[in-house]
Amino acid sequence: MKKVLYFLPILFLATSCDKDDDDNTPAGKTKTQTLTEASWKFETAGIDVNKDGTIDTDLSSQINACAKDNTLKFETNGSGTVSEGAIACPSSPGATTPFTWAFASNETQLNITGNAVLGYGGQYKVVTLSDTKLSLSKDTTLPIIGASTLVANFIH
Repeated sequence: MKKVLYFLPILFLATSCDKDDDDNTPAGKTKTQTLTEASWKFETAGIDVNKDGTIDTDLSSQINACAKDNTLKFETNGSGTVSEGAIACPSSPGATTPFTWAFASNETQLNITGNAVLGYGGQYKVVTLSDTKLSLSKDTTLPIIGASTLVANFIH
């Protein structure tokens, strides 16, 4: 069970669902400007049972503290960095891990490659992107839980 809970945040951070894009980008800003203006930190994560882009079963309390305190920084040039917080995860490759990113499908998808978030990349559905919130989701299969739509929320 501990192994499942350790890898759960990895999957949450690599997340996409079938919900239509909820465009909350502030007026006068591009999505790239909104995504890259500050670092994002973990807020909540869980399972979206009805695929409406919101968490129905919150799993935040089961995510390791060492993953919860990490931050994501997206740069305008398509690069990014995951920074370890005060609590370093035992399998962390170092204080920072680089990744690359790009919007796709009219900026409704976010593709992350390289080591990305805790070693994973992939295509993510952008559920919400605003000045204060980034919500990503993805249909995936979790150990023990099975096929699921995961949602991960980040804040500034």
